[in-house]
Amino acid sequence: MKYIIFGAGGFIGRALVQSLSVNGGCRIAAIGGDVLSIDLPGVVRVGGKINDFNMFNDLLSKDTEVVYLLNSISPMSNDVSEALRDTDLLIKYLEWAKDKQINRTIFTSSGGTVYKNMLKTPISEDSALEPLSLYGMSKLSSENYLKYYQRRYGLSYTILRVANPYGPGQKFLRNQGLIPYVIQCAKNNESVNVIGDGSMVRDYLYIDDLVEGVIKVLNAPSTYDKTLNVGSGTGSTVLEVIEGIESCMHKAIDKRFSPHNSNLPNSNVLDISKISALTGWYPKTSFREGIERYIKSTQCV
Repeated sequence: MKYIIFGAGGFIGRALVQSLSVNGGCRIAAIGGDVLSIDLPGVVRVGGKINDFNMFNDLLSKDTEVVYLLNSISPMSNDVSEALRDTDLLIKYLEWAKDKQINRTIFTSSGGTVYKNMLKTPISEDSALEPLSLYGMSKLSSENYLKYYQRRYGLSYTILRVANPYGPGQKFLRNQGLIPYVIQCAKNNESVNVIGDGSMVRDYLYIDDLVEGVIKVLNAPSTYDKTLNVGSGTGSTVLEVIEGIESCMHKAIDKRFSPHNSNLPNSNVLDISKISALTGWYPKTSFREGIERYIKSTQCV
């Protein structure tokens, strides 16, 4: 296989497999839960829970690149066992991969949670790392394991610190994703719970732009053993997100306010100049356009 996508059944994984398949010319292995419904040319599907990575030995070729999207911990979780489970699975993967002919592992980290709560944005890859949440700590720990296996065994990586992705195919699961949450509340005529005063700023990246960025990285040797922010480079407050969805849906959304959560940074907008310089990638979809496409997609299901 040219590409093995672990976690292909998730929001990002499905969109990535779809795009790689459409581009054609390569064999893809889509691995993880809920992948059997993916029916695309050039795609081999392996469903179910991953217990032993050796079961994938036959999928390897001399130029295989892996995109590692596996994740079980939710951004709002306080369950240490979830973080340990994710770290343990990654180490099992790295132990398997270090003796195989794998060109590189692309790992999706979290640009929104690994950095210190910064007063100044945009945030570059060299900024201080001080996660406020267990989710961010888990992602940063995984980054460090990838770097260790590169130093110790020569297993190449690219770490992608991704902003908040959104778009068609995203479901509101496990309290993850402000945009799908607000759209769901609007469709159900329910109130939106706003944490704090609604002034928290986040970087939102449309799924098609994210997938294009991942593919650019896959095709750019200059990104080997690099850590890259992948975001829109612009920020929106919670209230601006709600107002944008109200405008696109032509309806008012009721809001209720709850106390600020100290595990959430006040502002997070990513500096994307490094990935742009190395690959030529930049996001093309405006926030308004992305929201309109997403809402339209929810009306078709």
